[in-house]
Amino acid sequence: MNERQIRIFIVDDDEDDILLVKDYLREGMKDVPICVDHAPSLSEALFRMKQTLYDVGLFDYRVGKLDGLSLLRLVRANGIDTPVIFLTGQGSEEIAVEAMKAGATDYLIKSRLSADVLCTAIQHAIKSHKHEKASP
Repeated sequence: MNERQIRIFIVDDDEDDILLVKDYLREGMKDVPICVDHAPSLSEALFRMKQTLYDVGLFDYRVGKLDGLSLLRLVRANGIDTPVIFLTGQGSEEIAVEAMKAGATDYLIKSRLSADVLCTAIQHAIKSHKHEKASP
């Protein structure tokens, strides 16, 4: 297997959600080498994203007292173009639109999440990002 490892970064302050997402990743990407990191706060997340190049970020919409949109805006303002998928406990069309306008690749509701849904969204985000970078 000569596939390059996919680096996935989870930003969430709920340990149960992190474990669930990691389980979905192991199940849905069992044939793909992955490395999963996570941060429980926006400040740690921004620091880590400045230090490490990730293939995709999975941002919880609510992290502490702030929201993932704030982090996404900071990430983009720092020139980091990692594709980001929002994961949220409560879906809202208004928030989804705001997330996409801020540069999110996708927006998934945790209660509807499965290994297939998550891994398909990740593969799409990575493929779209590579295509965008390859285009002049």
